[in-house]
Amino acid sequence: DGEFAEGVRCVARPVFDSRDRMIAALGISGPSVRIGDSRLVELGQVVRKAGNPFLKDRP
Repeated sequence: DGEFAEGVRCVARPVFDSRDRMIAALGISGPSVRIGDSRLVELGQVVRKAGNPFLKDRP
């Protein structure tokens, strides 16, 4: 919601390795004029569903 750059929205999640250490982040960002509130929720679900290749049971 423009936290770092006005007019940009993003959603992200951490990616953990098999030892439960955060090794990366997965995110989607775009212009706020194209990512309204409902689209932001939808993209959050996409990022969540992308899952974690190392730990299948992590939410």
